[in-house]
Amino acid sequence: MNILIVDDSDSILSLISSIVDDLGYDGIPVSSGEAAITKVEELDKLPDLVILDVNMNGIDGYETAKKLKSISAGSHLPIIFLTGARDPDIQSKCLSIGDDFIAKPFSVEMVAIKIKAHIRVRQLTAKMQENNLELKRRDQLVKNEHKIVENIFSNHFKKHISQSEHVQYYMSPVSVFNGDVLLTANGPADNFYLLIGDVTGHGLPAAVSAIPIYSAFRTMAAKGMTVGAIASELNNSLLEIMPDHMMMAAAIIEVNPAGNKIMVWAGGLPSFIIEDGKGNIKGRIEAMHPPLAAVEEFEFSQNIAIYDLEPDDRIYLFTDGIEESRNVFEDMFSEERLLALFNGKHQNMYQRILDTLEAFTSNTEQDDDITLVELNYQPDKGGFSSPPKVESFMLLPWELNFTLGAEQIRESEPLPQIIRLLKNAAGINVHQDFISTILSELYNNAVEHGLLELDSALKNEEDGFILYYQERRSRLMALDKGTIKINIEYTPSLTGGSIDLTVFDDGKPFDYKELEEADDQDGFGRGFILTRELCDRVIISPDCKCVQVTYQLQRD
Repeated sequence: MNILIVDDSDSILSLISSIVDDLGYDGIPVSSGEAAITKVEELDKLPDLVILDVNMNGIDGYETAKKLKSISAGSHLPIIFLTGARDPDIQSKCLSIGDDFIAKPFSVEMVAIKIKAHIRVRQLTAKMQENNLELKRRDQLVKNEHKIVENIFSNHFKKHISQSEHVQYYMSPVSVFNGDVLLTANGPADNFYLLIGDVTGHGLPAAVSAIPIYSAFRTMAAKGMTVGAIASELNNSLLEIMPDHMMMAAAIIEVNPAGNKIMVWAGGLPSFIIEDGKGNIKGRIEAMHPPLAAVEEFEFSQNIAIYDLEPDDRIYLFTDGIEESRNVFEDMFSEERLLALFNGKHQNMYQRILDTLEAFTSNTEQDDDITLVELNYQPDKGGFSSPPKVESFMLLPWELNFTLGAEQIRESEPLPQIIRLLKNAAGINVHQDFISTILSELYNNAVEHGLLELDSALKNEEDGFILYYQERRSRLMALDKGTIKINIEYTPSLTGGSIDLTVFDDGKPFDYKELEEADDQDGFGRGFILTRELCDRVIISPDCKCVQVTYQLQRD
C-alpha cells in the first residue's frame, strides 16, 4: 500500500512517514502541493491514500486535493487533511473536498487509527470496483449468449411452424424466451397437425424443457400417427427430462384431409372455443386429461375427442396467459370476459380478442406467456378421414380376454393397462386412438351404469360433472362385488381386417337408449354417439348387459 504524505513541515513529514512505515505501508513524502501533483502523475498507479496539509506555501491543500481528485478520474482516492484550525467551517470544507481530517496537534495513535480505517475503506472500494467490472463483463457475456440462444430458438421455432393459410397466431412471451409452444406439421395423407403447449413457469427453463418435443412432433406427424399416440410418446419424453415440479399443459389436434373433422387430445389447457364464423360460440373443446409429464406411462390415457366442422367454423386455442392477464386493478381477464366477446356481432374474433386484451391490460406489466391461435379450415365435400392403411400382407389373428373382479376394478386402474397392451398389437397401431376411445366408452358405461348404478342425468345439474365424478369415486371405493369381461379380437384381411370389442358386466341392466337419445343440451351421451359413428356394427344384448362392436381397420 502506497501512502502519499504532503506537508511543508519537515518535522511533521518525518513523523507521519515513520508512522506509515511502522504500520507496514510504503510512504511517499513530498513537501508541496506542486510536488504532490507531479509525483501522482509520474506514478504507474494512484496512491492508496493521501495525507495532505491544508496550509502550505504555493498551492494550498484544498487546490492540491481538487487536482488530485481530477487526476484520479473517478477512481476512489481517499484524502485526509491535516489542519490546526478549530473553525467548524474549515473542518466542513475538509470533509466536502476530501474524506476526513486530523486536527493538529495530533497523537500517533489517532493518525494510525485514521490511516488503517481509510486503507480498509480503500481496499473494500477497490474490491467493489473490481467486482462491478466483473459483473459488467459477465452481464455482457450473458446478454451475448442470450442473443445467440434467442436466435437459435427463433430459427428453431420458424422451422417447426408450417406455413398455412388456415392458421394465424399471436405469441407474447413474458421474457426473451417463451414457455409457450406452438407447432404445426403436415401428415402423409394431407392431414394437418397442430400442437399448442404451456410449460410450467416461463423464461429459459420453460423454453429449454420443450425443445425435445419439436422434432419428435414433426417426425410422428409425418408418419401419420394418431394424436393420442403422439401425446403418449411426448409424455414419455418429457417425463425423462423434466424435473418433478414441471409439466406441459398441451393440446394436439389433427384435421382430416377433408377439413370437416378434428381429432383432439387435450390436457391441462383452458377449454377451446368453436365459433361459427359470425361471432357465435358453437361448442367448447374440453381438456379431458392431465398435462403432459403429469402422470406416468401406465396411467396415461390416449382417449381423444372428435368434432365435426362446418363451413366457416373457426377454432380458438389459447394458453391460460390470456384468461389470467390482469388490469391495473388486479382484476383477471377471466374466462367469463373472454366468452362474452362472442356475442354474434363481430366476425373477426381473432382481432377482437387481441384488441380487448390489449385495452384491458394497458399500463400493466405482462406476468405470463400468452398464446392465441385461430384455426380455420374450410371443409371439402369428402367424408370421414380414415387412418392410414395398414400393411397389405396378411397378419396373424389374435385375441385378448380379461375378466375383472371388484377388487381389480376398484384398485388397479385396468383400462390404461389394457390400452397399453394394444399399443404393440399387430395391425392396429394407426388406429389406437379410435379403438382406445371406443373401449373406454364401453368400459366406463359398464362400470358407471352397470356396477355403480350411476344416473347420467346428474351431469345436467349445476356442477353436475363434479357431483357425478365425486359420486363415482365414492361408489367405486365401496364396490365389493361385480364382474366385467372384456374380449378384443382381431380378424385380419388383405384390406386391413377388423377389431371386435365385447364388454359384459353382471350389474344392473342399463338402457342405452338414454345415451342414444341425448342431445346437445345434455351433459352425457356424446361418447356413445361417437362410438356408433366410428363402428360399423353395434349390438346391445336384450338384457343390456353386453355390448359388442365391430371396428373396421380399413375405411374406403
